Amino acid sequence: MIALCSTSFLLFVSSGGLIPSPAQAASVCTAYQVRATGHGGLSTLLRVTLPTGLPNRAPQPLGLAVNSIGYAQAQGLVYGIASRDRSGKFRDGGHVVRIDLNGAITDLGPVRRTGAVPVPWSGLIDSYAGTVVGNRLYVREWDKLYAIDIDPRSPSFLGLVHAVRLDWHWLSDDLDDFAHNPADGKLYGISNTGHGHGTLVKVDPGNGKVTKVKVLKGLPGSSTYGAVVLDPADNGLWVLNNDYRRTSRLYRIQLGDNTITEVNTGPAVTSTDGAGCLKSTPPPATTTPPPVTTTPVPPPAVIPPPPPPRTTTPTTTRPAPVIPPPPPPPSRATPPPPPPVKPVVARTPPRPTPKAQASSSLVRDQRRWTVVTVVMLIFGSGAAVRIVRSHR
Repeated sequence: MIALCSTSFLLFVSSGGLIPSPAQAASVCTAYQVRATGHGGLSTLLRVTLPTGLPNRAPQPLGLAVNSIGYAQAQGLVYGIASRDRSGKFRDGGHVVRIDLNGAITDLGPVRRTGAVPVPWSGLIDSYAGTVVGNRLYVREWDKLYAIDIDPRSPSFLGLVHAVRLDWHWLSDDLDDFAHNPADGKLYGISNTGHGHGTLVKVDPGNGKVTKVKVLKGLPGSSTYGAVVLDPADNGLWVLNNDYRRTSRLYRIQLGDNTITEVNTGPAVTSTDGAGCLKSTPPPATTTPPPVTTTPVPPPAVIPPPPPPRTTTPTTTRPAPVIPPPPPPPSRATPPPPPPVKPVVARTPPRPTPKAQASSSLVRDQRRWTVVTVVMLIFGSGAAVRIVRSHR
């Protein structure tokens, strides 16, 4: 639902302005909007709550320039026409796109001919206004109204099934968006009539007849109304004027008596489109699960934890392997005095013990002199005997 606009109803709330009336606040719905930041830019999807215009999810880039969107209630999906992607403008005409309520977008390919209705040379790449009636996406391009089959079960899926010329050109040429009213089957929108006032019009999608409902003096006529959303619960028509005196303006029109309420204002916009007025708001990206009421269940039996692994040294019940003790280290105590040396020749001195090895060098010298003395005595005795025998 747009022509050459750029932001969405979100802008009205952030800028401050008029407060919605109690009647408006009583009817709450969610509208889907696509917007671009400039001519030829790619679109971002927004889900906003009316009448406040506040987003209920963060903006989501789509990677395509999308316009002429409408909400298919039977499918729970949004359909529209994409004119370009990141590579540039499509060469085979406009592509039908499908957007689910979580923002996932699917490029279904170009509009094709499946029956008697030919596809225009543009391939509907220049379409602006859009809405869904049943399983048909109605879009306006220049002075004609086209219907595309969006029923996936139909053999004419994505094909043109209807085309009609709009009869009142000066009104229809400025009709940049419309919304389907199930009460009478007509498409309602605001025609920009130059520097005058906006004109409420309705279009018969069957024969293309355009009817002027009323010139609304409370609506400025110097800018296009790029987004139009209808709330069928109270016949409230929400319309967005893109740029009036460098300001975008959101209005609510009560169909029937055609009373006007200016709801809010915001910065001027350049490209935007909207669809749907869903009473069931889709869940936000992050939600808190509701509390669950259940019958209390007795707690399970407490099982004591297993004992921790033993880290103590083995007890006598598990004897350790027997390892021969190492020889005792030399004592650092003061060694006892050496035993007296007995000059006995016949006995060989006992093998010294580790303690005897630590005796003083004096004891060893005494033993050496004792041995020398004994040898000398032996040799001396032998010499004396030889002398006596020589004298005999």
